[in-house]
Amino acid sequence: MAETPFELDEDGMIVTRPLLGFTIVTVAGMSILTRLDYAEKPADIETGGKSVQLILTPQQALEVADALTRHARNILGTPRPTGQRH
Repeated sequence: MAETPFELDEDGMIVTRPLLGFTIVTVAGMSILTRLDYAEKPADIETGGKSVQLILTPQQALEVADALTRHARNILGTPRPTGQRH
């Protein structure tokens, strides 16, 4: 997947929004519907924040899961399971 520049604020800093929660369901046995709840400002942590809903193909879901797992393992210093090529 091609790299896309991250959203920046007026000071040129990357905009980040903490993840508060998520819900994932299968739709019609064909797609994965994902709702990501996030905080835009500190007060959102108390109120549940905002959300974005994404529909993913099974292939996209596997790619996202793999990328998140690789980055998390790298940060945690956890070795990849035997047989993994990434």
